[in-house]
Amino acid sequence: MPEVWNYFPQGLYESLEFETDVRQTPGGEWRDSLKDATQVFNVSHIMNQFKSETALGRVEANAFGDWYFPDWANQTRVLTSIAAATTVINVDNSDVYSVGQKVLVAIDDDHWEQGEVLSKALGSITLAAGLANSYGGSTVRPAVVVPMVLCIAPNGAEFQDTFNYSSLSMSFMSMDPVDLSENNYPLFQSIPVVLDGAVAFSPLAGSVSQSIDVMASRFGAYEQQEVELFVRRRGTISWYDKGHAAMWNRRKFIHFLRGRDGEFWMPSGRNDLKLQADIGASDLTMSVIGLIPDALMVGRLIIIREGSNVVYKEVVGALTTAGVQDLEITATGIAFSQSAVVGFMNKSRLDSDTLEVQYQFVAGGLASFCAVPTVEVP
Repeated sequence: MPEVWNYFPQGLYESLEFETDVRQTPGGEWRDSLKDATQVFNVSHIMNQFKSETALGRVEANAFGDWYFPDWANQTRVLTSIAAATTVINVDNSDVYSVGQKVLVAIDDDHWEQGEVLSKALGSITLAAGLANSYGGSTVRPAVVVPMVLCIAPNGAEFQDTFNYSSLSMSFMSMDPVDLSENNYPLFQSIPVVLDGAVAFSPLAGSVSQSIDVMASRFGAYEQQEVELFVRRRGTISWYDKGHAAMWNRRKFIHFLRGRDGEFWMPSGRNDLKLQADIGASDLTMSVIGLIPDALMVGRLIIIREGSNVVYKEVVGALTTAGVQDLEITATGIAFSQSAVVGFMNKSRLDSDTLEVQYQFVAGGLASFCAVPTVEVP
């Protein structure tokens, strides 16, 4: 019987580990996803010495065994009492539970029990048996209902002792691959447009370069050899989500991308092309300050935003006169004022098969933060 890791965490992040075969040629690349995500939960605790030694003893006794780890990111906080013998419990998101799954019902580390989902409905789950105990949830000390995941702990536990307390950390790896694939973004040319990927908690690193080899003749001369025939723009995509619905949608989109496999349009988030005049709904040109040579503008994808109106367009022609560049586009169908924001969009993918989602305990529950490197694709 798997052990339940019932300790409430002080720190929490999870890793989603995909695997993608990327085969590159001078003119492009091909990608194949090889597996669904492996989910790894990383948790830290601050415990008094008695509780820490108890936890370490449990790890020693079950070092090669299975664990039920609570998926704290999908917890429901119950601010009222849950009575003994209760079978039906209201939850924030019933989609995160499955029939037959184990759940943790608890008020703290010392007062908890394990249940099993018999059935579920919109906004509630039904347990296979009534609760043995009651749990007096409140706004100060809520009870929690948490779905649990069958895991192993291959790295055991790490700890640091101080005078009266210990900090303890563990990693739990899910035994089953996870696939929650779903796109929640609008599509352009059948590819999602990520409209919210620039939450800058810190500077978002990027670069522009072409893959080349520098060949040395060993007689003092060097020569460049193109590895790829195109230039790539690299960047960082970052998300901050708060609340069950937002975090669950983010998880589904991450699984939709499947690591380095999936493509998306990544807007720059800047006002790259400053408009010099309003855009009429039926206009076939738009005037901007000319920053890029006309030939390089043709084929570029742009995004036009003003208020709730968002339009994506491909530049099919460009002509610069006296510093003003007229861009040929198809009609927007929506009128935009000169104050609209016009930015570039680059077709991109994630540049890592491992994504780390950091969780922060905030008022009313959890929030998540994720930052991942990206690379432009041809």
